[in-house]
Amino acid sequence: GATAYVKGDYGEGAVMGVPAHDVRDYEFAMQHGIPIRRVVLPEAQQQQNSSDTTPISCFEEDGVLVDSGEFSNLPSAQARAAVIAKIRSLGIGDSKTNLRIRDWLISRQRYWGCPIPIIHCDTCGPVPVPEDQLPVLLPQNVMISKKGGSPLAALAEWRCTKCPKCQSPALRDADTMDTFVDSSWYFLRYPDSKNSKELLSKESSKWLPVDVYIGGIEHAILHLLYARFINRFLHQEGLSPSAEPFTQLVTQGMVQASTYKTFSNGQYIPPSLVVADSEGFKHKDTGERLEVSWEKMSKSKHNGVDPFEVIDEFGADAARLYTLFKAPPNNPLQFEKEDLAGHVRFLVRMLTLAKKAKESNDVSETSAANDRSVRLALHSAIAAVAQHIQANEFNVAVAELMKMSNTALNTDEVSRPVILEVANSMAKLLFPFAPHVACEMWQMLHSHESEHLFSSRWPEVDQAALQVEWVTVVLQVQGKTRGTVLVPPTALESDDALVGHLQQTDLFKKYVANKRVQRMVIPPKRTLVNVVVASNS
Repeated sequence: GATAYVKGDYGEGAVMGVPAHDVRDYEFAMQHGIPIRRVVLPEAQQQQNSSDTTPISCFEEDGVLVDSGEFSNLPSAQARAAVIAKIRSLGIGDSKTNLRIRDWLISRQRYWGCPIPIIHCDTCGPVPVPEDQLPVLLPQNVMISKKGGSPLAALAEWRCTKCPKCQSPALRDADTMDTFVDSSWYFLRYPDSKNSKELLSKESSKWLPVDVYIGGIEHAILHLLYARFINRFLHQEGLSPSAEPFTQLVTQGMVQASTYKTFSNGQYIPPSLVVADSEGFKHKDTGERLEVSWEKMSKSKHNGVDPFEVIDEFGADAARLYTLFKAPPNNPLQFEKEDLAGHVRFLVRMLTLAKKAKESNDVSETSAANDRSVRLALHSAIAAVAQHIQANEFNVAVAELMKMSNTALNTDEVSRPVILEVANSMAKLLFPFAPHVACEMWQMLHSHESEHLFSSRWPEVDQAALQVEWVTVVLQVQGKTRGTVLVPPTALESDDALVGHLQQTDLFKKYVANKRVQRMVIPPKRTLVNVVVASNS
């Protein structure tokens, strides 16, 4: 049938007709011979300066406006903003966002879930269970069969009751609520789960709204709308402290794995029947070439990975680290088993670091520079790891730990207090990512102490350690001192680095820039640079 052009449940009760750009309106216009004028063209057609605006089909995508006055030649997105701005400037309207939630069927024919608090009476019809009889609890003696239908329907002693209105024999509703109903508000009870007098006390409401909502993409659509709908209702009733239930949404990516399927009919092939050759992959038995792609893990696609097998082979901590390091939380994770070995090696290095600290002895004063360098790297890592955890950038946080472990293990002549500080701090930083190895490090370092790692404080950043001490370098030209320059310690790592810093200074530009340099004499400690220039320059 034709589209109804006035609908009481849409906007303000009317729908404008745009037959060139809405398929329902297009069919209506074609059926009744209504003229159709196109006002949006595909960008490619508009670039061809097409003057034919008679539509031969309906165009519903974004494009470029035509025959639209001052808005002609604007892309659709810009045109929408321009039209709204024009309406607003004339004082005749404004933009508004309407969120529409479709009817939600909450009943389920299954045992798990909250019983629907309705009693069905032949005389009175559906009657709500009186408030003083709530909540309706699930019976414990239910029998789960494979015959289909609600298990509660067969439990007469629970289902048969009396109508609250007329006291006639009646039946409880045998369905249960969709579990999304529960999870759309149960976060409100977490801060006050023992409270039997009210949903949430004022004291406990300080923990709300929820800081971070984490879920798959299916939760970001339906469940998020349901939870917001129920929370807004409870907020209007004075039962929820905030209109919005969640402060931040994190939509986690799916775990993907390699899949193999035939080109002929798209049939998924188990990896056990796949062989590789110089041209790619083929079926072991038939020789048919196979298409390879990354897809969400699924039994039907034969690309699932048993986590227990991974844990048995590599350990739980390596599996955790791999998952967190492989990709940011909101990106797909492409599982590649061979990458796990690298994380095992990293965890071994962390245990080596703890062993090195435990067995360390104080060395001579020659370690002072190394101490400063290592502490600078450590406290930079502490600050960076905390920042990346707060931003849900767990992969970058793990990378910081890997970098710091290399610095600590590759730097010799570090004093015992500093290497112990590094190992203790690294155990704490590692704990959220690899708790078992972190606890083993802590036990190694504190074998005679009773404090457990999870009761210790998170390491604090020592701002003093982050202060870089600048070094004075003497600049000479032809053996004559021309002045001194302050450079950061990193400038002393190589001759090229030192020269690069000097060339940017005003002192160097004043005495050397216009002269032809023959060579630069730089002693091993790099605290002096003597520039030798040509005699005629």
